Amino acid sequence: AMAYARRPRRNDLRRRRLEYFEIGKDLEAYESLPELSEKIRYYLSHEEERLEIAIRGYEKAAKYHSYETRLAQMIKILTDSLEQT
Repeated sequence: AMAYARRPRRNDLRRRRLEYFEIGKDLEAYESLPELSEKIRYYLSHEEERLEIAIRGYEKAAKYHSYETRLAQMIKILTDSLEQT
């Protein structure tokens, strides 16, 4: 399963990650090392749930983070920018 550390001050990149991924469904997150350790133990003993999160995370990453998707986003940003000038 995918995981990342949450911090009190989230920057724009972290917020954008959460536009695509739902914590507990597509990835896991933790705020402290004890919480990370607890989640590791939990998911090691709940393999089916761990695999479901990993598969959903992979599918969303493949859908929203491909070269094709990123290029389309860049073209849209450039097109919108040119239309505003």
